[in-house]
Amino acid sequence: MTPGKERDIVCGTVAENFVLIPRSEALRLVSIHKAINHSKTWGDFKRQLRPEDWQEVLKGFPTLADYRDEESFASDEEALESYHSLRFGERMPIDSDKFKPDWVPGFSDGDWPQWPAQQALNWVPAKIQRQFGKTNSSALNGSFLKLDPQRAAEIIAAMEEIGYVCERNDALVQSASGH
Repeated sequence: MTPGKERDIVCGTVAENFVLIPRSEALRLVSIHKAINHSKTWGDFKRQLRPEDWQEVLKGFPTLADYRDEESFASDEEALESYHSLRFGERMPIDSDKFKPDWVPGFSDGDWPQWPAQQALNWVPAKIQRQFGKTNSSALNGSFLKLDPQRAAEIIAAMEEIGYVCERNDALVQSASGH
């Protein structure tokens, strides 16, 4: 579901910021962070992700087609064998490859998975953003919605007044935010 269309919201405090997340997105992000933190191989990681999240990860790796374009091979089998003999990083991960979180494209930079406080800029109603928040900039990852945790009850009431169902769940929101 697209953030902003879902009315079931979880909210909580993360690093001195009050964060709002559509429940389905929070659960998706928690599963990604769990996979990142508990996988031993790339196969483990792949099995724990939704197919669309796995495809997003793969965009950061060179494909067999990219490799074939740079080299010439007598057959598809020869190309595949040569591609699989490349070191990790020069090819897509194979299920048996050792997994380290920093090897996930964008993870170390904070670009993947998505950052809920940043996503909030795209779906939290402008009225709520104007009344309770401000747009802050991080040193590396761009702008995000900053909401004062001291005003959590007011923010929840305002969101519910316009049709959202909000549940305070700090642990879920922190996990979805990678904390």
